This record gives sequence, C-alpha cells and structure tokens, in this order.
Amino acid sequence: YLFRYGWLKSIRYLILFWSLGLIAWVDLRSRRISNRALLVLLAVRTVLLVLECLVYPEYWMSIGISAVAGMILSGGMFLICYGITRGGIGAGDVKLLAVLGYWMGGGAIFTVIFLTVLSAALGGGMGLLFRKVSLKQEMPFAPFVLAGTILTMMLGEVGLMKIKLILVFCVLLGLSWFTAISEAVNNPKKVQEHLTRAAELEAQGVYVDAVTEYEQALTYVPGDTAISLKMAEAQLQTGNSKKFVNICKDAAEQNQKDAAAMDRLMNYYVERNDEASAVRYLSEFTEEYPKNENALSWLVRLKGSYEELFFNYEEPGPVVHNSMVVSREGKYGLADGLGGELLEPEYEEVHPYSQDDMALIRKDGAYIYIDRDAQTRLVPDASYENLGMMSSGRTVASVNGKYGLLDESLQPLTEFAWDDLTQISDSVGACAQNGKWALIGKNGKEKTEYVYEDVIRDAFGYCAGQKRIFVKENGSYHLVDKKGSPVGDLTFEDAQIFPEEGYAAVCMGGKWGFADAKGRLVIECQYEDACSFSNGFAAVCVGGKWGYIDENGNQIVEPKFEEVTPISEIGTASVKQGEWMLIQLELFR
Repeated sequence: YLFRYGWLKSIRYLILFWSLGLIAWVDLRSRRISNRALLVLLAVRTVLLVLECLVYPEYWMSIGISAVAGMILSGGMFLICYGITRGGIGAGDVKLLAVLGYWMGGGAIFTVIFLTVLSAALGGGMGLLFRKVSLKQEMPFAPFVLAGTILTMMLGEVGLMKIKLILVFCVLLGLSWFTAISEAVNNPKKVQEHLTRAAELEAQGVYVDAVTEYEQALTYVPGDTAISLKMAEAQLQTGNSKKFVNICKDAAEQNQKDAAAMDRLMNYYVERNDEASAVRYLSEFTEEYPKNENALSWLVRLKGSYEELFFNYEEPGPVVHNSMVVSREGKYGLADGLGGELLEPEYEEVHPYSQDDMALIRKDGAYIYIDRDAQTRLVPDASYENLGMMSSGRTVASVNGKYGLLDESLQPLTEFAWDDLTQISDSVGACAQNGKWALIGKNGKEKTEYVYEDVIRDAFGYCAGQKRIFVKENGSYHLVDKKGSPVGDLTFEDAQIFPEEGYAAVCMGGKWGFADAKGRLVIECQYEDACSFSNGFAAVCVGGKWGYIDENGNQIVEPKFEEVTPISEIGTASVKQGEWMLIQLELFR
C-alpha cells in the first residue's frame, strides 16, 4: 500500500488538492492562511489515517510513523527557516507545511518541499523578469505549495522522469536567477533616472509627464510606496483627485506595513473636511483587514467627527423611529432625525412615533393617536389616563388610578387592576400590586409571582430589550429573561434597559459601565453616568461632561457637552453646549 495508489489514497489526495487549492486562493487574495482550515485538515487526515490502518492492518505502524514523521520533519524544517529569516517565511506557511507533511508522509514530503521551493524560486525569478514583483515585495507561498504537491503526485514513483524534471527546473532556475541578478544590478540605476527626470518635470510644472516617469519607475519596483505617493501627488497637481485617491488606496492595501499611504490619504480627506469619505473607506478597509492597527487607529479618530445641523427647538428628546419630541415656548411637537419638522409644536403632550407608526398627542386635555400623515387614527375613551405609545397592538392606560392593557382598537384587554404597569415589548412587560412587581405577557397574564421590588424602565415606560429585564430583589438589581429566569450572576446598584442591539448601561460601586445580554460585564464600570448603547455608540459622562464611546470602549466624541441624547439610526443626536444643537456623525452621512 505504501508504494502504490489505492482507492483510499486517491480519496486522500483529492481532498488534499481541493483543500490546498482553496487555501492557495485565499493566500493570493489576502496573504493569510486560515488556522481553522488547517485544523480541519488535521482532523480529516486523522480520520483517514484511522481508516487506512483498518483497511491495511499489516501496515498500520508504518502508516502512522510516516504521517507523524512527515509532520515533524516538514514543520521542523520550516520552523527553523522561520526563525532564521525572522518572519520572512510566514507562521502560516510553517503550519501549512507541517499539516502537509502529516498528509503526505515522511517519504514524499521531501520531494514536495524540493519542488515547492523550486516552484517558488522559478516563480519569483519570472516575476522579476517580467517586472510583476520586486525584491522587497511579499509573495504568497501557498500557491507554490500547491504546485509542488501536484507535481509530486503527477510524477508518482517514476524516478527517471523526476530526474529529468529536476534538471529542467534547475536550468530554468539558473536562467531566472541570472536574469534576476542582472535586473537587481541595473534596475536601481534605471529607477533613479526616471525619478530624476520626474523631479525636473515637476520643477517645470509639467506634472502630466512627471506621472509618466513615475509609472516607468514603478515597472522596475512594483508596489513601491514612496514612488506611488510621488505619482499620486503629481496626479493631484494635474487636478485629478480621483486618481490621487485610487493610487493612495492601492498603495495602502498592497503594502500595509508602511503606513505612509494610509496617512496621506486620511490627511487629504481631513484637509478637505471630508471625514465622511474617510470613515466610509476605513470601515470597508478594516472589515477586510481587521488587524491593520494604523487603519483602526484612524477609524477611532475619525468616526467620532460630526457635522452640526440646523436646529431651532428647545429640550429635544431621543430619536425614536425617526421622530423626536421637541418643544418651543412650552408647547410640544415632533421633528425627524435630521431636525425637520413633522408636527408643529402646539400640543400639551407628545410622544414619538412607535413601531406601529402612530404617535400619541394631547391637545386641550384630550388624547388622540395620529399616523405619519398627522391624521387622526384612534380616539381613546375620555376616562383613560396615563396613556402610552402604541406598540405591537398594545398600550397602557389607567382608570381611577388603576392600570390595564388596551388592544390595537383601544379596547380593554385586561381589567384595570394594577397599581403600575409598563409598556409591552418583546411580548413581555411588568405589573405592580401592593408594592411588588411581576412579569406579564402581551395578553396580560402573569409570568411570575409578585416577588420583585422594582423593575427598570425607560422614559417611555418600556422595561424589556433583547428579551431581558432588570429586576430588583434584596436591595439590588439583576438580569432575568422574559420568563423570569436569572441571567448571569452579577448584581447592580442601578441599570438602564437593554436597547434593541448592543450593551446596557449598569452601575456598580457608584460607577457606570456596560453589560451584555448574557449578564457579563463587557466594559468596566468607570463613568460617572452612562446611557445604554444605541446604534453602536453610548453616551458617557466624564468630569461632569458628556461624550460618546464605541462598543470597544474607545472615546469617539470627547466629553464636552452638558447634556446629550442617544445616537439615532441615522447618526444624529441632540447635544447641549450652552444651547441645544443637532449633530450627525460623519460615519452615517
């Protein structure tokens, strides 16, 4: 079995070829080799190894020793190379060769390594010959590993063919490296000639021809960041800002260890007050390259930039479903998330639009529900007091000091029997009787006993978010789910309800931090005050002033405001600095 192909061995090679092809493709695109893919390969090979031992029991010891020896020899050899080259060979390449040794075995792995190295040398030499790569440019190694493995399989055990192929490779390798050495000697002189000519043309103001000289220089040193940036600046001088931006982007992505291109591009955006474009690009870049620290640093620095919008109201509320309560001269109305007027301030009381697209207003002592066109849709019975927002066909009301639930037609769904009652969200709410609270469902049926001392609510009377509720027992708050089952072990002095997505603000030891829906503290309690996260940002108070942080705890907007509201889904918030104003984060523009 060890010296001939069989059905099981053929299956092994097919799986290996397909997997190496996928790894090589990813390495070509992103210069990364996935640890998860390598672990899967290890697991699959182990399963196949067991099968091989069962099918060929007479060779079980040889099969096992060969696989382990191949892993140790191949991985050890490239680990030594990794240490000698100080990272010239990637850690992913070392792990890939170790896994490949496990698949190929100790007998074949040396042939694979030899042909892989020859392929890489030949590929590098040909790249230099045709000016597709430079001596300083990184090259993905996985494609050459794939080539070496395929060549090894194609040769099989035909020794003469191996010798002929190796001789051909050696000749080609010698020719390619002869060319490479010649190019390495002559190219710097040619590059310098083009750079000198470009500088002379720039001094004369002939920037179009200078760009051509820089392009010629780059044919000898593809991807050189310094020359690319010189060419970008020349393009900018010609008035072609689009090409300037594209050159900077290409250079930033091709050579991520050099921050110059990214820094120049970001400074360009900042100089032109175009932080919105910078943040959009950084968001896409960091999504594809999440470990680029320079790009992440710029994103943290710029995504808190904002523009002030026209605003002519007093005491604005938070934006809810693209509507916020605003006031003027003691009367209330509604504005949209950008400050545009939805409802003129002329009412005694106004609630923002709910998810049912209805807003509750009160004028001349009477309540009505209106739609987005400000048309009356529901008229409550005059006996109802303390009405709330209509949400999922439910709202709260009281009659003679007792609370109950109303349905979408404002008909009583329950008796008016509770001392207090929250709004229903996530099909759960809370009700109070005789100083104790219980959880209820959307139909008003109690889900728990009356055991809680208090329930955390927001300004609109809601208590649940992400199917989580903060309840108070034995003098402190803790988290429960919609059935009343405890979530996590932490207790809190105070808290705010969970948003639809993100973390909730919690207070411990007199300081505020943030917890997730599993009851875990994710941002340490360090702030004087805080609001729960909203659309990826949370308002925090430091030194008596308010600013905003992101979900990693980075301070995005410095604390400088007297009061703030949460960030809306379009990136707007009301902030007070002497007077109220509306801002919009550039990230959302």
